[in-house]
Amino acid sequence: MFNKIIRLYNQNRRKFWTIIAIIVVGLLLLRLANYLAKLSLERQNNATPTNTTTTNSQTYSIISDTNISTSRANKNNEEIENFIKYCNNKQIKNAYDMLSDDCKKYVFQDDINRFEKEYYDIIFSASRLYSKDNWITSNDYTTYKVTYTNNLLSDGKYDSQQSFGDYITVTPDYKLNISKFVRARELQSTCDNSDIEITAITNETYIENETLEVKIKNNTINDIDLGKTNKIYIVDSKDKKYNVSTNGIEEMLKIKSKETKNISLTINKTYNARKVKELVFEGITVNGQEVTIKIDF
Repeated sequence: MFNKIIRLYNQNRRKFWTIIAIIVVGLLLLRLANYLAKLSLERQNNATPTNTTTTNSQTYSIISDTNISTSRANKNNEEIENFIKYCNNKQIKNAYDMLSDDCKKYVFQDDINRFEKEYYDIIFSASRLYSKDNWITSNDYTTYKVTYTNNLLSDGKYDSQQSFGDYITVTPDYKLNISKFVRARELQSTCDNSDIEITAITNETYIENETLEVKIKNNTINDIDLGKTNKIYIVDSKDKKYNVSTNGIEEMLKIKSKETKNISLTINKTYNARKVKELVFEGITVNGQEVTIKIDF
């Protein structure tokens, strides 16, 4: 038996060593690719982008030009790291349980299966490394810009999608808001116009826009078309105006006599930590007169 093995080796010596060389080179290339990916993230973020605790506490928020305490920064780091560890380890329920109630409600409609399909399956189809920057802090909500990249050495899987970006916000009670969702506010603010009642119910803040859920009640004997004015906007805490997008909701903005309906408004406002303080409908025709309605939050 041994002689047969020796004979087989002698007859195929070149092929044998060629295969060994290919395997060794392949492993070295995988290690090199993973090292270069980590080195690139370290240079960009001045922190170690691994699944262990970040050495940079990141107390300074770049965009809002504010600082948080070292203890809060370390706790934020720990929560984000644990969330990503759970995802990498396929512990979906543990990861989902780290989300805030608002994030579960507004982003995933309180459905863990939606979290799995719309977030986990997309980003964590393979094991991920990550890096993060402290982006904005407002009222103890700290938002981090997070970059996920391939971790080739962890499970050997290759994903053609090299990286994914997200913004993760840590709430004051150390829960997480993900998928670019920052926070939600319950408002219940109503204008004082007796002909048309407009109540702002909730304000959801995302990185790329804001949404307002409003209830509108037409108390007049005439129909009212809120979409006839292009001057629907919000005002932030520094009195800057942002237009409300009416695309696709034109019919919803037509309120029949004595009708009440709920409408979701989308505002073209990138998150900047300034709070929305007012919703304005300017130049609405009510009972033949042009009026402006303001709802203060």
